[in-house]
Amino acid sequence: MNDKGSFSEDGNFEFRKKLIQIIKLFEKHPYMFAEFLIDNNAINPHFKKRLLKAKISKKDKSVNFIDLNEMMDFYENIITDEKNPLEIKNPSKYWNDKLKVAIGLQKYEQAASIRDIMIKKGIAIKN
Repeated sequence: MNDKGSFSEDGNFEFRKKLIQIIKLFEKHPYMFAEFLIDNNAINPHFKKRLLKAKISKKDKSVNFIDLNEMMDFYENIITDEKNPLEIKNPSKYWNDKLKVAIGLQKYEQAASIRDIMIKKGIAIKN
């Protein structure tokens, strides 16, 4: 970190800090935020092209992220051209595999959270 509180010489830390402040100001007004970004030429052509091609679906409110990596994967893949990462072909296998891995790694709190999600979704726990 340099003496100006920035992690890089180009000021990305300060930029991100201010960007988050702006996003919070528009938190309950997404349409106004979109207009704000467009009016200020904040969207580059590459991002616009990716966004127009994207298949975006809202995060299911019943889906809880098990760990930081799963959350990061979801948000990093929001505007990919591929299918939404939360659209799982075989939910029973997916959740049972996650449960098995968590137990194998002795992450019992994580395993309990996975179990609770499975119960909530009506997914049978298999040995």
